[in-house]
Amino acid sequence: MKSVVKKAKGLSPLKRGEKVHKILNQEFIKNLESIQVSIKNGEDISKHLNWIKGWVVNEPKNGASGRVYHPLGYNAFLLSFFGNDSLYFTRNWVKKNGGAIRKDKEGKQASGFPIQFWKWNERTILEDGKDVEVKGYPVLMFYKVWGLSDITGIDKKILEKYLKKGIGYRKARSKNKIATTWLEFAKSELDMEVVHSNGNGAYYTPSSHKITMPKEWKSNEGYWEVLCHEAIHWASKGCGVDLGKSNKGTKAYAREELVAELGTCMLCGLLGIDITLDRFADNIKAYCSSWLKAVANEPDVLYLAHKEAVKRVNFLTEKLALLEA
Repeated sequence: MKSVVKKAKGLSPLKRGEKVHKILNQEFIKNLESIQVSIKNGEDISKHLNWIKGWVVNEPKNGASGRVYHPLGYNAFLLSFFGNDSLYFTRNWVKKNGGAIRKDKEGKQASGFPIQFWKWNERTILEDGKDVEVKGYPVLMFYKVWGLSDITGIDKKILEKYLKKGIGYRKARSKNKIATTWLEFAKSELDMEVVHSNGNGAYYTPSSHKITMPKEWKSNEGYWEVLCHEAIHWASKGCGVDLGKSNKGTKAYAREELVAELGTCMLCGLLGIDITLDRFADNIKAYCSSWLKAVANEPDVLYLAHKEAVKRVNFLTEKLALLEA
């Protein structure tokens, strides 16, 4: 008796993922190189910070359904990184509503942005040439969407209908109240220790597993931003990451700071804290060179950093139900 499994066609899920991760990493390298040039020329680097705008300025949204892409999800990160729009549509939606993908002066169509989703597929197991069993399995799929600025020819009345749609994840709340509630939860339930000192430095110490914060701050938002950053470092232990060998100047240190910056964006977004681009710009200036070294030969480093940041944010907030289902 001979058993055969009918194989799926096309790229494997792993290969599809690797392709998108590689593209994202290449764009990140270009982004960091542009930041370096701007720093050298004394220019403002905020124009290069698309990759944090999904948590700062606008939440990427499925234009057809009105559903905001999950703020901790990879798709929200991809669209924030690649695009400047808040609404994104598939090619089928554009075509169905009488529109077209915009072309440049040379007639080249806008390339669109990759997003991922899981599709439930079935495979048939054959024995002696007969179908004897059908098994289901998830397949990672990627397809492209286009931002509103890359779409033309849609009737204004149709667009108005979709522009009014808006289904978000974040609950209406007092931002100071929820941030304070989170901190009380982290201290009491997670045993996060925060020590306030007379010094100017804010840092997490792995050996004592403590966060040190200055007593005085210029702004309330600045305090919460930095605390969120240090909390992401603090959560490393609870997520099984040893920071003992992440010494300054090493690739491990650069990767950890990338995780911390991404995690800070996410956590601040969940807590309703207004993120200031100026602070992030200063941090990115400091880390730019080390990040370039860290990502140069590791095409999935940004994907893995995002994944780790999500893990830590979930560790810090999971029981508080900060997101709508």
